[in-house]
Amino acid sequence: MAACPAFSQKTKEEARRRCENRCYYCDKELEDGNIEIDHIINRTRSGCTNHVKNAAASCRSCNQKKSTKTAYDFFVNVLKKKPRCQGTTTRDVFCKKKVAIDSEEDTIYEAEAEAEAEVEVEVEVEVEAEAEVEVEAEAEAEVEVEVEAEAEVEEEVKLKLKLKLKLKLELKPQAQAQAQASQAA
Repeated sequence: MAACPAFSQKTKEEARRRCENRCYYCDKELEDGNIEIDHIINRTRSGCTNHVKNAAASCRSCNQKKSTKTAYDFFVNVLKKKPRCQGTTTRDVFCKKKVAIDSEEDTIYEAEAEAEAEVEVEVEVEVEAEAEVEVEAEAEAEVEVEVEAEAEVEEEVKLKLKLKLKLKLELKPQAQAQAQASQAA
């Protein structure tokens, strides 16, 4: 069996539009450096075409993990969630409804997926909090440096004033003596 041909640039662009610039599998927003166009029916399987209806935008991670699996197997066995409808909406974008699966495993998959999502959110919140603490610490360090610099400047000014005062005090008797000498003459 011959492998399915690669997608044309036009098909790739249409697939990205149909997926609304989100990964068909994990639904994360796609960025230019992290986008691949996946064959929903894999290139090694019969029924594979390079038609836009077999093309889905995906993140590199999902596309690599999916490998030669069917979309259904990837959703259920790897992502541990209900597979999504492979139809399109009236706007010709992929439907986001989940396909009903009648089994106890489905409930387990949903619970696992929800728990994983909650953990991901908690980790993201912790990372953001750590970043905020780092930013605050850097800001405090900058303020300390500025305060130290201001203290050094104040110390220099005080030292200069003391030197001027000392010089004036030392020169005052000499100036008075000169003034008396010039009056006497």
